[in-house]
Amino acid sequence: MLDTVARLHDAGLDSIPGDDAGILDDAVQHQGARMKWKTETWIAVHRAAHELGMQTTATMTFGGGETFEHRMNHLETVRQLQEETGGFASFTPWSFAPQRFAPQASALNGFEEATAVEYLKTLAISRMYLSNFENVQSNLETQGLKVLQVGLRFGGGTMLAVCCSRKERMQRPRSRCGRSFAMRVSSPCNAIRYTGRCS
Repeated sequence: MLDTVARLHDAGLDSIPGDDAGILDDAVQHQGARMKWKTETWIAVHRAAHELGMQTTATMTFGGGETFEHRMNHLETVRQLQEETGGFASFTPWSFAPQRFAPQASALNGFEEATAVEYLKTLAISRMYLSNFENVQSNLETQGLKVLQVGLRFGGGTMLAVCCSRKERMQRPRSRCGRSFAMRVSSPCNAIRYTGRCS
């Protein structure tokens, strides 16, 4: 694994952002539609990148039928690796939207989508538990602007995918969590200002 990542690094790769970790607990069997690797493999890739001085990001896609214990196992996994390497730049919890997902994920459509309250609780727990992460991100794509704005008061340090483009209108294709969005850049930027979190 280290040799493979090293070859990518030598070819110009200097970070690994935006991957979907799903739930890092191999007991969660229903993840097959969105995650085909084992927890051990995911850890090995990120550990190798960190050993080479590359930063990566960690995520958690929840709300697909896993238990709270599975979610805590996920948080503990990324916390331990961060303690070991210090190589994660951020952590982002995503809520899974099965009814908006690709047709091949129809087996997941029996699960109810996580509510905004559940998302905010998960965000707050992530911020408290992952004390060795500098940045826990709120997410625009899965929650929408108003919940994301509240998320800045529930431990979210920044807004993922916000104010990162010079274009007048931000557009993102359907993501692995099952959502897509388009809006003016000024909307989320104003939302940040209204919370008093920036000058």
